[in-house]
Amino acid sequence: MKIYTILIFTVAAFLSLSCEKKQEQTASVPKATVVKAQPAQKKAPVQKEDTFKSCEELIAALVKSSNVSALKTFKDVKIRIEEVTSEKITVELYVTNDISEDSSVKMMADHAVGWLEFFPAAKKLQDITFDPEEPEILKYDHSLIGKTEITKLCSFEEKQ
Repeated sequence: MKIYTILIFTVAAFLSLSCEKKQEQTASVPKATVVKAQPAQKKAPVQKEDTFKSCEELIAALVKSSNVSALKTFKDVKIRIEEVTSEKITVELYVTNDISEDSSVKMMADHAVGWLEFFPAAKKLQDITFDPEEPEILKYDHSLIGKTEITKLCSFEEKQ
């Protein structure tokens, strides 16, 4: 009987202490900045559709709003446009790692972790990382390209 009493007392003390810490944390945050907790997915804040200054900004926002697996699998994924044509924009997702054997000298190297294609006319974003012949169609925030004229923002080059 004593073991159950000690166990119940310990659990009750733990719960009351954990509740007090949460109350202290929320009390110190001004009410104007309190934001509802988001679901488990971490999405980077993206710009509104009319504020993109470059093609790179627009494509980065589309990719960050998408469900591409590389963003969940790797930390600090960077986005680079590899090719722009009138039909599609090819995007490389990569990470930068230190590959040096000596810790006093850093040798940074980029490693591709994903390849995407965005088709402006169809507004289709697809992942071609694993199989370019059978790409995975990705979901993304279509409102980002609502009024943006991609053809003006991204200077399309004709295939030669």
